[in-house]
Amino acid sequence: SEVADGRPFNFLAGEANKSKDSVPASASRDGKGNFCKFMLSNGLCRRVECRCDHPEGEELQEARGKYWESQKKRKAESTNPEDPHRLEDKKSHAQRACVFADWMCSVYGLEALRNGGGVLDVAGGRGELAFELAVKRGIPCITVDPRCPGGEEPMEDSDKKVAGPWKGWRLSRPQRLWLKSNVPGLSDFAECQAHVERSPLRQCRAYAPCDDSGALDGWS
Repeated sequence: SEVADGRPFNFLAGEANKSKDSVPASASRDGKGNFCKFMLSNGLCRRVECRCDHPEGEELQEARGKYWESQKKRKAESTNPEDPHRLEDKKSHAQRACVFADWMCSVYGLEALRNGGGVLDVAGGRGELAFELAVKRGIPCITVDPRCPGGEEPMEDSDKKVAGPWKGWRLSRPQRLWLKSNVPGLSDFAECQAHVERSPLRQCRAYAPCDDSGALDGWS
């Protein structure tokens, strides 16, 4: 795909840096430069010695428009003709946790999930699904993953452990914006983080052993 003046897009800045045909941004006005994907997405590039073209002003706006049009065209051309879902109805990959949470609520029911013991999210990563369930929808959720901070709490009068709160939650920008827009009284990062820790979101750090016999011993 190309922009208005015929210059090709380069979706991977790293490949442009390695290409023998790439030229420094200051010399890319000859029509042979490659556009930097970070510049198109964020209007800023922090790559050291990035050799891609970095458009600005009206040229940046035009390049962005052409870029997204080329992305839509690429997706349309690669769409499976037997896919029952329209391209326009599909959500982006970044919204996969939200889509899955909506599906769970539609199938099992919001109140049933809230009152039925909640959800155990095994291999839940950094907790994207847990945030959708526990913070946004009030559904108790326990995430089990090696990346969880740990700090599980012992049960009273027992040698077993229970999942602890997720302290030091790493809020993403979309999560922080959602909290500020939907939860009254939240204005800064610390308040948003504290709100997450007060939600019915729990975690425990765990690894999958080669032999699963007794893997869950000591847990409740």
